[in-house]
Amino acid sequence: MCSSQHGSPWIVLGDFNVSRSVGESIGGCSRILGAMEEFNDCLQYLELDDLRFSGFLHTWCNKRSNGCISKKLDRVLVNNDWLVKFENSEAIFLPPSISDHCPSVVKLGLQGLKKNRPFKIFNFLMDRADFLPLVDRCWREQVHGTMQYKLCSKLRNLKKVLKTLNNDKLKAGDRNSSYFFKAINGKRNRSKIHTIIGDDGSLIKGDILVKKEAIRHFQTILGYSRPVSHGIGTTLSNIIDKVISSGQADFMGRDVTNDEIQEVCFSLHQNKFPGPDCFNAHFFKITWDIVGEDVISAVFRFGLLLKELNATILALVSKVPNPSKMKDIRLISCCNTFYKIIAKIIANRIKPCLPDIISPSQSAVMVGRCIGDNILLVQELMRNYHKDASCPRLALKVDLMKAFDMVDWGFLPETLAAFHFPPKVIMWIKACLNTPKFSISINGELAGFFSGKRGLRQGDPMSPYLFVIAMEVLSKILAKPIEDSPSFKFHWRLSLRDCSPLVDKVSGRLASWLNRGLSYVGRLQLIVSVLTSLQVFWSSYLCLPKKVLNIIEQKFRSFLWRGIEGDSNGAKICWSDICLPKKEGGLCIKDISSWNKALMTRHIWILSYGTNNLWSSWIKAYHLKDSNLWEAKTPCTCSWNWRKLFHLRPVVRLLIQHYIGNGSSTSLWFDNWHPDGPLLSKWSPRVVYDSVLPIHATVSSIIHGDSWSWPADMSIDLFEIRSRMPSYNPNSNVNDRAR
Repeated sequence: MCSSQHGSPWIVLGDFNVSRSVGESIGGCSRILGAMEEFNDCLQYLELDDLRFSGFLHTWCNKRSNGCISKKLDRVLVNNDWLVKFENSEAIFLPPSISDHCPSVVKLGLQGLKKNRPFKIFNFLMDRADFLPLVDRCWREQVHGTMQYKLCSKLRNLKKVLKTLNNDKLKAGDRNSSYFFKAINGKRNRSKIHTIIGDDGSLIKGDILVKKEAIRHFQTILGYSRPVSHGIGTTLSNIIDKVISSGQADFMGRDVTNDEIQEVCFSLHQNKFPGPDCFNAHFFKITWDIVGEDVISAVFRFGLLLKELNATILALVSKVPNPSKMKDIRLISCCNTFYKIIAKIIANRIKPCLPDIISPSQSAVMVGRCIGDNILLVQELMRNYHKDASCPRLALKVDLMKAFDMVDWGFLPETLAAFHFPPKVIMWIKACLNTPKFSISINGELAGFFSGKRGLRQGDPMSPYLFVIAMEVLSKILAKPIEDSPSFKFHWRLSLRDCSPLVDKVSGRLASWLNRGLSYVGRLQLIVSVLTSLQVFWSSYLCLPKKVLNIIEQKFRSFLWRGIEGDSNGAKICWSDICLPKKEGGLCIKDISSWNKALMTRHIWILSYGTNNLWSSWIKAYHLKDSNLWEAKTPCTCSWNWRKLFHLRPVVRLLIQHYIGNGSSTSLWFDNWHPDGPLLSKWSPRVVYDSVLPIHATVSSIIHGDSWSWPADMSIDLFEIRSRMPSYNPNSNVNDRAR
């Protein structure tokens, strides 16, 4: 009997003797996937899920000094009715003492005091006919002070009026659907933090004590500053070898215009979580005719930033399921929209100049670069590094877990000056860095209000670019040792175990949807819009093993037809027909195997016709060695992923069409420029000998002026090629095009 059919709260707890995923075990044999799937299928059928827990993740250990194995075998499982009735309940797994299992304690949680949740303005309120007149009336009230103070005061006064409107509208709102109500209940329970382990190992319980611990922990990280060493500017000048040009400095330091401010404001994502001012970008967009003049005036007075406008809410996001310590939580900064406008103006000026001063090895947030290229490059560099026959090697893996939160504010201006950033821009950045105040959002309430002294804010538009600049200095410092010893032991072939995080992610997302009142159409929409996107990043840079693709596809099929993961029965139509476009009778679900190949072919395009990034430059120099990609043989020393890319060449070659201009960049024999396709794909290599042209010849070798000019016909094949040339004539003043 399913828990939903029973209609009452369920709780099932104890030792189940099996884990739910590979990540819940350390050591021992990992070949128990069948038992895991069977256990997960059972829980999904019963509509049970883990209650939020704290304490020990691995609840069982064999307690051996050699061959230690630890797993999560003990669980506390509940249904949705339990979460509705006991929304504050949680499980605590205590130290095991003399037993090899951890005891579990379930706290039901009492109904606490009404929480003082921060005000939020909802977008649907702005659709009311009386909303804009209300804003206009409040905005006309006289306020005296600086332009930034006026803006801040008017927003504060408007907030008081909108609070009443917010509450009235919510009371009259529509009832949520059963599905979203259940989903929100589960997510809200999992995100609460009632118990945490302190740095000294003590157990901290209760909302008040947990809030104090969160404030203490993050104030220690963000509110501590170490003095910057004297003379660091001279040291940086010796390290940095590339600086911005005078033209780029003028571009950064140019005057801000009204149009630029409005354009930046309207480019902000309108549904991002607002800062302490509670007004998102959507509010400023629809009320721009009313508030725009004051916003522009406040930006023009920017030099010293009012602290109220730079206040920030720190949202806590778990890095691991059920975090037990504060170090398992990362911060996302929710900044005021006015601050985001200023920060994005600065970011838009910095962004175009970075590719000229940042090393090619840094790919994150850089225009024209992709972080996935570094994944491909590492696979090639690590090939055969595990063999004893190689010379001794060393690679350094730097842990940047807290680096973003610990960048020193005194270090950044010195670094920017060393890169020759204009003083005005450095002054702007210092004003943004030196004035923030932080409050922590925990369990739906705000706690604390403290000043920051270091760190960059995730959520600040210019923080990624400042972090890349700081990392460039670290990269320069580490450059020499990296060049001397660039290796670490590496497994070259992607396996099912390597892809377990992807499979677990798909299974976890399915587990949150199963048996929650979803219709067939709802399940179809979730597969098309959500599940398929989960594997896009993996599929873009790795040729996934067939076994992994089959497992994921099987999960899609069973979820679509039965709403139960792992049940392959009940299919109505062949899956290949389901994956067809709607105009051909399908449901437009992407075939993940074909999608994986399609995404990987992008790298073949980059190697042949794209820009030279770090990975493609290395491949051309080390593997291709100036030979043509289409004629090169698969190197015996290449990585497994590169070998898979080579197998995709025949598919890609027929899809790329070349249009001849001067013919200088198109291969005569290998590229698809002739109406019959690549010449050597239809005719034998003998035709190369008959033409008296080299194998590396380009199409320009058969162009004279603006017309085709083949050598004399030496064979029937050459005559046939010549008689079926493109209908258009070449143009010596135009470059070739490929698409």
